[in-house]
Amino acid sequence: MPPYGKNVIEGLNGSARDSAARMEAVRQSCSSYNGQIESITLGDFGLSIDHKLMDPAWNRKYLWSSEDSEKGEYWEQSLNRGGKPYFCPSGWKRYGVKVAENDKEFNARWGNWYIAYHGTRSEYATNILTSGLRMSTKGCFYKKGLPRVYLSPSIEYCAHPRYATPWTKIDENGKTRWFQLVFQCRVNPQSIEKIRYETLINDKYKNSVTVDTNFDNNELEWIIPGKEDVYYIKDDIICYGIMMRISDMDPKCLPTSKWWQYVFHDKN
Repeated sequence: MPPYGKNVIEGLNGSARDSAARMEAVRQSCSSYNGQIESITLGDFGLSIDHKLMDPAWNRKYLWSSEDSEKGEYWEQSLNRGGKPYFCPSGWKRYGVKVAENDKEFNARWGNWYIAYHGTRSEYATNILTSGLRMSTKGCFYKKGLPRVYLSPSIEYCAHPRYATPWTKIDENGKTRWFQLVFQCRVNPQSIEKIRYETLINDKYKNSVTVDTNFDNNELEWIIPGKEDVYYIKDDIICYGIMMRISDMDPKCLPTSKWWQYVFHDKN
């Protein structure tokens, strides 16, 4: 029975005194190999991220309901994550960030935390992975100068170009590909001070336009306050996945992005 690779390696190693050390060397080699593949994959998107920060074991492809289930994951109803709903982020791929050695450790530390998202520019990705999310001192719902971080339970809200700026690359066939990056996070429920309404849609459309059918527009911005003289938040927010949306068209043309046309001063 699988895993066949494990059986083969153990058979080759035998029971010599140094077999444990040799097994560890093989494991490290495989880990390094996977990391190099991950680095190459992210490089295809124009992202320069150290492969040591990534963990391919957590990679996922999230499908639409009409797609072949063997090509990825899809679920119809929401999952419970810490008491908040987690909907399938269809149309996105997750590239796992190395934050834990295994599922057991991850669940022990963050299993009861909410899932949320944070859209950003691609060039900020490495700094976020190494330092945490940077505090902002401007935005809605707080006085200017007070540090805070904004998250959302909706990946579609975070995907707006005001947050997740799209970029393009020409592939080997000369075709333009569009990319967007959003971080998938776990957030300590006790750290969320305010849950507020979206702040992008023009006032005259607020009662008629829905950003994400899975959520009410009044719950799309989660505010996590910071501490004075603390510029990055790591203790209450863990970024464990780089979510990538890859498209053959400008993302503003995607069906889930129709609401973008009703946004304040939208130039995209």
